[in-house]
Amino acid sequence: MQVSAGRKFFALYRKEMRDILPEIIVVAAIAIVLTAVVYINNPQMPQLVMLPLLMAMGLTVFLPFVSSFKLLWREWNNNTIYLVMSLPVKGGAVLGSKLLALLSQYLAGSLAVVITGLTILLLQAPELQPALTYPKEYGI
Repeated sequence: MQVSAGRKFFALYRKEMRDILPEIIVVAAIAIVLTAVVYINNPQMPQLVMLPLLMAMGLTVFLPFVSSFKLLWREWNNNTIYLVMSLPVKGGAVLGSKLLALLSQYLAGSLAVVITGLTILLLQAPELQPALTYPKEYGI
């Protein structure tokens, strides 16, 4: 029974996602904890919340670069690169699955930072809540 190239690609993608899942969780936790700590300690100065959000976004951008080297270095260090290249999958699919996993890591980290920022925005500006919740009533 032949297995399609798409199933092979997504099997490799799932493997890579399992490997970088801890980094995704760390970025989300850092974004939430830093923002919550700054917001709880300084509720009168909402501008200070932007600093941890910018730091978390910087980490979100920087971490896929670090993870890319970690993924490739692990393959070379454990001599599993030869095993991966001997799979019945083309080299482009192996590289593509790694790149898609890194892109997913970036998107997941960015999403965590944006959701945390919007939550803090809604906590700081309760007058925006009805406009964001019911935009048709306000002509938006």
